[in-house]
Amino acid sequence: MSPSGNTKFKQVKFFLNIWNLFVTIIWWNFFIQLFIGMQFLIRIDSNIDVGTSKAILILRDSFSTSTLIITGFVVFQWLTDKYIFERFRSRNSLSVTFLFQLISFLLVFSVMAFFIGLYYYSAIKGLNPANAIYYLNTFTFNPTVLFLLITGIMIKFSLVFIFEVQRRLGYGMFWKFVIGHYKKPKEENRIFIFIDLVSSTECSEKLGHVKYSEFLQECFYIMGSTIVNTKGYIYQYVGDEVIISWEANKPRNFLRAIDFLYLYNDEIHRKKNFFLKEFGIVPQFTASLNSGKIMVAEVGFIKSEVAYHGSVLNTAARLQKQCRTYNAKLLATENFIKNIKIINADYSFTFLDEVQFAGKQKKEQIFKIDRTS
Repeated sequence: MSPSGNTKFKQVKFFLNIWNLFVTIIWWNFFIQLFIGMQFLIRIDSNIDVGTSKAILILRDSFSTSTLIITGFVVFQWLTDKYIFERFRSRNSLSVTFLFQLISFLLVFSVMAFFIGLYYYSAIKGLNPANAIYYLNTFTFNPTVLFLLITGIMIKFSLVFIFEVQRRLGYGMFWKFVIGHYKKPKEENRIFIFIDLVSSTECSEKLGHVKYSEFLQECFYIMGSTIVNTKGYIYQYVGDEVIISWEANKPRNFLRAIDFLYLYNDEIHRKKNFFLKEFGIVPQFTASLNSGKIMVAEVGFIKSEVAYHGSVLNTAARLQKQCRTYNAKLLATENFIKNIKIINADYSFTFLDEVQFAGKQKKEQIFKIDRTS
């Protein structure tokens, strides 16, 4: 991968992380402030401070102070998740992810409770640090803080669930799925790339079905960085083939779709030694591109998913099978080529042939896309 491409990926990933952190801060502040307000709304006695945790009183007394404390807690926890626990849960199940998130939450909660309590008794009450630590039990170990801990776990797990489901459905698709955007079929203009493993049968026979599955897992796992880089959306995994989509109403996406294959092959090349050591094979992929109007609808009841329907996908799938015939890494339809509005000198476009696909009334012009630099 070129240095500029790698830098670009880091920038996209950085802004995605910042957005997730921002959403997390808003989510925590909203629910904790709501909890604090309810603590006092449900108290009908005249002296609401009696029996109330000092931790809650600190959060109640100043909105800005409470917001600062909550935000600090969220940032601290986010950094703990990112740089301590991320490596242990990146490829684990949802239940293991929840476990590591719980450990992270309890660790950060304990640390924050200790230092807030220490500040309260030493700075506000004027006790020396030794006595302040002695009185920490009255600050933290009470029913209110226990309830706050349970509430925090619920908030944490609701966020983990949302982010994990969003990651599994695909970024940009989660909220559409939640609000039922595709309950009624909708017409959209989209770009599709069908990317397929070269010599998949030979790879499968050489590795055996168990090792071959691990091989595909590695291939698809490292594909994630390229998808983030090019702002694509994974539609489906079909055996050793992946279908990725972009919105066609953004001219830049046509180049991103082309970039995807070559950046992904670059990423594979960077991990060449790993694949040779683990599997004795370096994967190679070919792909086809097409664009046009399709119908999108949520289908299924027992297992629902968002499905795309239309001849655009059928043509792209058939075109992908022609890569071997024309000894090409990337083929595209005329409809895709004519919609490219941004010229990039890094690529050349060569007309190859007119092909009559089975079941199609009209011949399809196909083009070969090569990288020139």
